[in-house]
Order: sequence, then structure tokens, then C-alpha cells
Amino acid sequence: MPCPACGLTTAAIALVRGEVGAAFGANPLIFGLAALVVAVVPLVVLRAAGVLGPPRPWSPNRRRWVARLIGLLAVASWLFQLHRLGFGRAT
Repeated sequence: MPCPACGLTTAAIALVRGEVGAAFGANPLIFGLAALVVAVVPLVVLRAAGVLGPPRPWSPNRRRWVARLIGLLAVASWLFQLHRLGFGRAT
């Protein structure tokens, strides 16, 4: 059984090389992770430099929402990997 993150390294390398189709074919989850990195890295740098204050704590409702979203993305990625690798197909 493949894990939901199977192909992420391959997808990241393809994305860095500008091979968008190959990145999507390896694992489409890479686009969400890349967007997250692009959004979070500047915040971390600005906080480390003292430009921004500490982040506000998330409400329990927001934490639940984010946990559900992460779970949904993991399941979707896992189903994509099963399809990509041919699980369930007759041989």
C-alpha cells in the first residue's frame, strides 16, 4: 500500500525544474505544500527578525477545521496514489 506522501520528493524535484505536468503526475499534493511554504517562510523570517509579533492562538473551531482539511487532503492523496499505481485493477 502506498502512503499519501508517495511521490512528493519526485514531485518537488520536478516542480523545481519547472516540470509542472511531471510534478502533478507524481503527486498533486505538492502544489498545496509549495503554496504553504511560500506563504509561511516569509512569516517565519519576519517573526525571527522581530518585525512581526507572535501569532495569535487558533480557536478550537479553526483547529478542528484545519485537522479535517489535512485529513481530507491525505485521503485524497492516498486515493490518487492507489489509482496512479494501479491498485484494484484487474491484471
